[in-house]
Order: sequence, then C-alpha cells, then structure tokens
Amino acid sequence: MHRKAFYEPGNAVGGSSLLPGGKSSIPRKKNQFLWKYVAGFSYYRTMKSMESITWHLESLNNGCALVATSERGIAALYLGNDETRLLEDLRQDFPHSSLAPEKNFQPVLNSDGRPAMPVPPLDLRGTEFQRKVWHALQSIPEGQTRTYGEIAASTGNPGAARAVGQACGANRLAVLVPCHRALPANGGMGGFRWGAHWKEWLLQMEAVPRRKTA
Repeated sequence: MHRKAFYEPGNAVGGSSLLPGGKSSIPRKKNQFLWKYVAGFSYYRTMKSMESITWHLESLNNGCALVATSERGIAALYLGNDETRLLEDLRQDFPHSSLAPEKNFQPVLNSDGRPAMPVPPLDLRGTEFQRKVWHALQSIPEGQTRTYGEIAASTGNPGAARAVGQACGANRLAVLVPCHRALPANGGMGGFRWGAHWKEWLLQMEAVPRRKTA
C-alpha cells in the first residue's frame, strides 16, 4: 500500500479500494466526501483538545506586563513596552493554544514590578534541569543575587553555569521566577530575555546595588 496515496486528498481512505498503480476504485465525488469527513473529524479533535489560555495587560512604571494563565496557573509573564509585540511573543510560545483576553483579573504585579500578592500557582514548562534552575531562582530572597555558578552548584550541577544562563533565557515568567537575580561572576548584568534595562530596573526596585562591568 502506498502511504502517499492513503493520506492525500482525492485518494482512497482504505487500502482495499486502491487499484494497481495507486488509483482509487471509489468514485471521485464519494472520495472527496470521505476526505472532507476525515479532515473535519481531525479538526474537531484538535479543537476539542486545544488548551485555553487567557491573558491580560498590567501597567508598570517602566512599561507593561502581559500575564497569561492556563488551567494549571500562570504560564507566562512578559515585560515590555509594545503590547502588540508582547501578544505576538505569547502566540509564538503557545502556538497550539486558544488565546483569549481576560477582562476580570487580579493584578499580579504592583506598578514597581514587585508581586502584588503571594506568588500564585505557576505553570512551569521546561526540561527537568530548567525546572531545577527555576526553583533555585525562586529561593533567592528579594534584594539578593546569585551567580550563575552558584545556582548551578545549588542544583547539583557544578560547572553548569552556562546551562543555567540558558535556562534563565528560557524562563517565561519574569519576576515570579526571578531570573533577574542571576548575575555573572565577573561583574556586569549578564543577559535577560526582556532586555538588560528591565533587569537593571527590577534590581533597583529591590534595592540591589548597581554592579560595575568587569
């Protein structure tokens, strides 16, 4: 049986209806109906299983935040100054989810970037190592920082400072998973998914002394 003939529109849906050469013994109109039925059923199953995520925007002194929530908790918190760009980032990170604006919501952040309430349940999506790093970041008290190497050691992976930096870059939950508190050992601010100016601003809000660049 030819797999190509089995799946393509205009061909038979069952192998027993294929004539030699891959031609269908089913009349063309009936064949098209069968294909539309199969495709429609597949689309229905996809829509039924599609995850629903709601999102809203919050104003900050330095810009704005986009907060996205799934059934399991907050799945994303982005920082920026362009609401359209933030929403596009959300679509890219959750391409198979149904996204809808949330009208009635409890603010997650204060205008100074600090959490407005105890940290709500989070929907952490990543590898086992990434989740270890994110949990380690959550254990850093406000007003303190750790080097990438120190965070690597706390996860039981000494020497994995670069991988810690990559896990910080993959973090979708700014502030709630405080990757802005992770700094390079040789000075400077290091990278930050939403830009170095956001990282510096958050640290200033937490009264962390400004670091000199090595």
